[in-house]
Amino acid sequence: MAGINKINGNCPLKMGVCEDIESKETVEFTKTHVGHKIDLGRMKITREEKEDIAIKLENKIPVEAILDDIRNSVNEKLERIHLITQQDVKNIKEEYNINSDGILDANDVVSVTKWI
Repeated sequence: MAGINKINGNCPLKMGVCEDIESKETVEFTKTHVGHKIDLGRMKITREEKEDIAIKLENKIPVEAILDDIRNSVNEKLERIHLITQQDVKNIKEEYNINSDGILDANDVVSVTKWI
């Protein structure tokens, strides 16, 4: 999953919406990808998934518990959310302005140790 999304070139994938004089809208698109694949690790976490995680963080559910719960929810199909990292959670905290203070682990001894 390491690396960057850039391909050192231009992918011709594009989409545009046009509106004519009669207020009729048309969509023009080129779906060809060149120079890269659509990798699961490069996809974004959905807004709904971010909101669900933000609610859990606001309820002081430990990050490790959130990550374990998500990773254990893999059924038959692996999705982007199952590849969530602590950095993803940190970014969600920042995006939703969630204070990082609180419980660091469900186990009190581990939580206090993490604070120290």
